[in-house]
Amino acid sequence: MTGCTYEDGEADYRGTAAMSESGRACQSWSAQTPHPHQDVTAALYPTAGLGAHSYCRNPTGEAGLWCYTMDPLVTWEFCGACELPAPPTHTHTRAYARAHTDS
Repeated sequence: MTGCTYEDGEADYRGTAAMSESGRACQSWSAQTPHPHQDVTAALYPTAGLGAHSYCRNPTGEAGLWCYTMDPLVTWEFCGACELPAPPTHTHTRAYARAHTDS
């Protein structure tokens, strides 16, 4: 993932990235088509940020953010993008700039 990683496999990510690493659109977590997923629902993972949206999440503790795809031939994929955190409103520091610059 470019520019953002979390030590816990992105379990706390609540951004709006909604595309897999190969560019496939993500399926809504509340939808059961094209891929049914009774074992990964908002009811079973109430703190995972699932719901009526297709944003990348990591409710199951995988190696990173993922989603079910809208491609009927590809059930799920890791997500390849997420947003950088918003910069602080106070004066930017060099350390902050270095920590949040893509290499």
